Amino acid sequence: MPVHGALVSGNFYQFLGVQAAIGRLFEPSDDTAGGASVAVLGYGFWQSEFSGRPDVIGEVIRIEGAPFTVIGVTPPGFGGAEIDYPRDVTLPAHARKRYDAASDILENPPDGLYLLDLNPGRAGIRGDASVRLYRNLLDELNRTPWIVSAAQSRVTPVSGSRWWDSANLPGYIAARDEATTVYLNQVTPGYFKTMGIRMLDGREFTAADQAATRRVAVVNESSARHFFPDPKRYWRSPLGKTFSVGPAVKSPNDQRRAMYRDLDIVGVAANAKYTEPREARKDLVYLDSEQSGGIGVAGTPDGRGGRLGNVEIRVAAGVTQARAESEVRQIVDRFGRGLDVQFRPFDTVFDRSIDRDRLVAVLSGLFGLLGLALASVGLYGIMTQPGAARAGEIGIRMALGAHAGQVQGIVLREALSLVAAGVLIGFPLSIAFAQFMGDLLFGIRPWDPATLLSAAALMAFVAAAAAWLPARRASRIDPMAVLRQG
Repeated sequence: MPVHGALVSGNFYQFLGVQAAIGRLFEPSDDTAGGASVAVLGYGFWQSEFSGRPDVIGEVIRIEGAPFTVIGVTPPGFGGAEIDYPRDVTLPAHARKRYDAASDILENPPDGLYLLDLNPGRAGIRGDASVRLYRNLLDELNRTPWIVSAAQSRVTPVSGSRWWDSANLPGYIAARDEATTVYLNQVTPGYFKTMGIRMLDGREFTAADQAATRRVAVVNESSARHFFPDPKRYWRSPLGKTFSVGPAVKSPNDQRRAMYRDLDIVGVAANAKYTEPREARKDLVYLDSEQSGGIGVAGTPDGRGGRLGNVEIRVAAGVTQARAESEVRQIVDRFGRGLDVQFRPFDTVFDRSIDRDRLVAVLSGLFGLLGLALASVGLYGIMTQPGAARAGEIGIRMALGAHAGQVQGIVLREALSLVAAGVLIGFPLSIAFAQFMGDLLFGIRPWDPATLLSAAALMAFVAAAAAWLPARRASRIDPMAVLRQG
């Protein structure tokens, strides 16, 4: 049974002001390194899988083989941080070491993941020869002791590449203006293990899925929710269902389109990033390479192209990049000398996909520093003029016994009161306009409380620093000289 889980901090429910339907919800003490293995059930999941039994509290459930004790149930209608993506079970964040329930893989790519980019076409290896090259290479890589798994894909995740078409499901009636577009990838057995993508239901591709057998496909969770919705379980199992991709076959000789007709769904995979890290969840369909034209070719029956995607390799812990690259190159040379080979960590692809975001962040940071400097200069000017104008008042105060610290406090309080007024006005405005910045951000919410509070605190600190010189100057006024001038 697939379980849709999420990892949350110990104060997650307290922060949202949520109360348990029964039992209790997480507390900060539950999210510590030595904390107990506890779980909170979603209300819908509790009703559908446990018949709403109150005695579920204290019951032990197993997730990915790890035991967790149920301590509570969320209230009805609570959908979690993502309203349209409610979860069956939440676990404390410290449970990540025992069970990774993250639904979006590749925001943090698996350690030891590398890409091997080949260009057999440049070496004159095409068609069936290209298929044999990739097949033999993958077999050898998967037999290598220090390699956990290796696979090949047509589309490398978060590389900017994409391949899409329309999905056609028997009996499914799309709503008006509803998009039935699915994004496709052509992969070999072992791909999901290599990329760290969990199977939520069914199975992934195996060596038994050959060109002569019934064509199969794996869909992701988003596709299952879209085309097979179930109000109680978010999606009903699509295993055994048949669908097609692309336009109808117009003639018996149209082999290319025939490859994507009447696909049997054999598995449901967790959602994974496809084109770029910031993208919304996409409906993904994975096709078996052996059934889609052969490994290493672009899905065409005649085997043209010669260059397609990358070979993904996941190595065991402790294997250095230098060793992995050296030995992989030796393996490649056994099957095709003279190949144009590039070996690189997957992180390089991921980093390249957010280059534009980094540039925007750097420029935004520079403009922010410039704005901060201008605000500091302006505040310094504002505080200097009143200080000079109030020299007589300050002189009288000091003549009556006020000491330097009190004078500095008066000036600083005035400066900070201006900052407080600015923060009170700017805080709601920044939240209101933050929604327009969502597309420029990755890994952070536009209205992130920590970021907004940090910015306000920084402004207060800079304001205090800018006002310190005028305050210091005011505290050194000679009261007798001021009184004589008056």
